[in-house]
Amino acid sequence: MGKVSGNDYNTDIDGMDNTNIIDILNKIINKGTVIEKIFKSRKNIVAMISTDDGLTVLKLYNTGSKSMMRELKILNSSLSINVPKVNIVDKKRRFIIMEYIDGKNLCDLVNDYNVEYSTKLRALISLAGWINSFHRCFRRRNGFIIRGDSILRNFIFTGSKIYGVDFEESRIGRVEEDISMICASLLTSSPMFTYDKMKLCKSFLGEYKLKANWSIDNFEMELLNSLETIAKRRRKENTIKQ
Repeated sequence: MGKVSGNDYNTDIDGMDNTNIIDILNKIINKGTVIEKIFKSRKNIVAMISTDDGLTVLKLYNTGSKSMMRELKILNSSLSINVPKVNIVDKKRRFIIMEYIDGKNLCDLVNDYNVEYSTKLRALISLAGWINSFHRCFRRRNGFIIRGDSILRNFIFTGSKIYGVDFEESRIGRVEEDISMICASLLTSSPMFTYDKMKLCKSFLGEYKLKANWSIDNFEMELLNSLETIAKRRRKENTIKQ
């Protein structure tokens, strides 16, 4: 792999085009490795790469080593939930290479007119089980470690299983923060606040509450906070595009 230090790619990812990203990636990947796809990411560089061994995902942390270690802690401790397997860790240059999960992110799935409602419902029910298992796995005496940034794009549906990705914002928090962000992400993706999405949200919440053995008292307030967070994020993205 080419020589490059972590500081060589401390930059603003928002607004960076794929040519710049490919230039950065070419500094750290081996010869013969092919960059197949660059995934949408607000903070880091995430790409699907292929070698003779198959497809993997490379994640280069623009946000610093603390974010990287926070995510690795979750990835290496998640024994009872589906997450990508970590194959390579380079702490000095702040990147990891993970298993590629062949599936569709939930944002694309729920907004695909060619996907039947029954499939979308099955995916959201599976998501309720996944996030419940995550909270159960990371329940602590002083509360819960939540996954953070629980937007639909951070979940992949393989057709039978849900996988979670992107855990760098995990922290101690309230479970309502995770489930409200999932609902806000579902409801505000285009087309927004449709009848079907309302039903999916209700089914997701019902399944989560059925499996939880802890109280969910502040969901409505957290939902308002999550909707505001998404609105601010989209205003920022629109400003950058202009």
